[in-house]
Amino acid sequence: MLVGFLVLGKDAVSVTPPNGDILDGFEIQGLEMLGSTSDSHVGRRRTHDPRKEVIQAWYMDDSDEDQRLPHHREPKEFVSLKQLEELGVLSWRLDADNYETDEELKKIREERGYSYMDFCEVCPEKLPNYEEKIKNFFEEHLHTDEEIRYCVAGSGYFDVRDQNDAWIRVWVKKGGMIVLPAGMYHRFTLDSDNYIKAMRLFVGDPVWTPFNRPHDHLPARKEYLQAFMQKECEILILKYSRNVWFLGLNNQFGLGLAHIAQSCYAYGYVVSDLYPLLCLVLVDRRMNKTGCATYASGLFFFFPLSILTIF
Repeated sequence: MLVGFLVLGKDAVSVTPPNGDILDGFEIQGLEMLGSTSDSHVGRRRTHDPRKEVIQAWYMDDSDEDQRLPHHREPKEFVSLKQLEELGVLSWRLDADNYETDEELKKIREERGYSYMDFCEVCPEKLPNYEEKIKNFFEEHLHTDEEIRYCVAGSGYFDVRDQNDAWIRVWVKKGGMIVLPAGMYHRFTLDSDNYIKAMRLFVGDPVWTPFNRPHDHLPARKEYLQAFMQKECEILILKYSRNVWFLGLNNQFGLGLAHIAQSCYAYGYVVSDLYPLLCLVLVDRRMNKTGCATYASGLFFFFPLSILTIF
């Protein structure tokens, strides 16, 4: 549960949001996420991210069908690489055809201390005890060290848990490299092509021991939760227009408040000539930001002092 405050001053000036969906096509740039003047647009347009061509992620359905199927929800709910980073999952796009001489890979290994390297081919023809191992890979587990996988051929699914314990499926194709942090529950399976060749990297001597869930008592798990699931409060003061200020507990909530304000403006809500409005908003992480904005915009029309909880 996240908590934050939205204060609209008496002389605040309304702002016209960008065309299209609220904040769609924009990215956060620290305190620049919100314009400092009344006529500025939010953020700046994203540049092309080559990682998206080899790494995609989405929320999974609850079906018991073949684990190698995509298992999209209906409608589909995609997850951005930024959202994965917030869970601790790092990613790169590299030159898989020239991994032996790739300077970028060399730089990553040197910076992160990945001294060990080998390859693992997962397919019925090349992996001994294939049926047993693919079953073990798909058991939810964690490691006490990072899991680094660089796909140099084929493709596969790495499933990870979000803040609410929902499964996110991460599809890694040739050229994609991901790092799953120590202490993160996850699992792996092939996709319907039934083949992946992955480079495995490790700091020092490799330790592949999986700890099947539950192993919440392990120090690695506690450290992961503290680092990515229970972040300490970070007070942000973000200016949207002259007298509209957002106080949030983290960047995610600040973005949610930006959605709320822009939704108000989109629905014709003008804050000039009104008495100061203070609203305490409790937003559940599972509510998407557009939905949050829609509910909150209606609230701001009618309640000068309100508490809103969205589940």
